[in-house]
Amino acid sequence: MKFDSPNPSPRDGEAEKGLSLEQFDLLSAYLDGEVTPSERQKVRYWLENDPNFQQNHQKLLHLQQGLTRLSTPSVSSIPSDLPQQLFHKIDRQRHHRNWRIAGGFGLVILLTTAFSQINFSENSWTAKFAKHFAAPGQIHAQPLKLALNRPLVEIPTE
Repeated sequence: MKFDSPNPSPRDGEAEKGLSLEQFDLLSAYLDGEVTPSERQKVRYWLENDPNFQQNHQKLLHLQQGLTRLSTPSVSSIPSDLPQQLFHKIDRQRHHRNWRIAGGFGLVILLTTAFSQINFSENSWTAKFAKHFAAPGQIHAQPLKLALNRPLVEIPTE
């Protein structure tokens, strides 16, 4: 049985060097045992007749074998106090966040207190600044007088 060996140029990043996307997909499926009998025959033909295909087969085979040799962590290698460590770290982060919030509030209180202590007497720099920019005749210190002819609530006279 003879198969055509079309070898169109692969798209960038989609197949191994020199293999078409179809060849790469079939080779990968072949190594995973997921090919039909006709696809298996195609792959075997390419393995017998195409040195570039053989080279890529060897690369993928080594990669697959290397992946199967990787060890997965066993349950015994996980520390028994892992949950405690995790919750301790979460609590520590929450504690640091609370200190940052408290520090922000403290800074606001400090600035508010500092600005409230500014002297607003007639000789202070703020009063001089206000007088300098005020229009003439606007600054007259007079006490506020409030008169109620008709109070809202009846005031007992007895």
